[in-house]
Amino acid sequence: EVKGPAPVAGENPLWDYFDAHRTGKIICKWRHYFDIYHQHFAQFRGREVRILEIGVACGGSLEMWRNYFGEKCTVVGMDIDERCKAFEKDGFRIFIGDQTNRVFWRHLKEQVPMFDIIIDDGGHKAEQQVVTLEELLPHLRPGGVYLCEDVHHAHQGFAAYLGGLGDHFN
Repeated sequence: EVKGPAPVAGENPLWDYFDAHRTGKIICKWRHYFDIYHQHFAQFRGREVRILEIGVACGGSLEMWRNYFGEKCTVVGMDIDERCKAFEKDGFRIFIGDQTNRVFWRHLKEQVPMFDIIIDDGGHKAEQQVVTLEELLPHLRPGGVYLCEDVHHAHQGFAAYLGGLGDHFN
């Protein structure tokens, strides 16, 4: 069961795309993320934008991003599952690697210019999220958006890391 009011058609193009998506690659997303995405990503629509999605799974969200941002969008995916490499035939650049491997991230950054948007929907373990943030935040353009999904509670390790990071800045 999904809680909360149903989105109103036409208010969020991401939700409209997801709701109309009946065939093709599966899109695995929690409903509440669509409003969060649209709130933070709408400024990039129709512009030249480079997006990295960590955790591409079935590949449906790669197509959703291309549709949402438009033809000037470059979508790069990253996953640990070798089978995701098959999505390159659809025009996406796909990297296969482990989020905790800093050498992997350095290799990716050497091959791809800086990102406007980074979405971490990968392994969801604190150590993966921390390494990914540390390696990729410097590879985010000024004014870009870094979004880490599925940080569920205050005692989750990544949330604790961010709290400490914030304390350090203050």
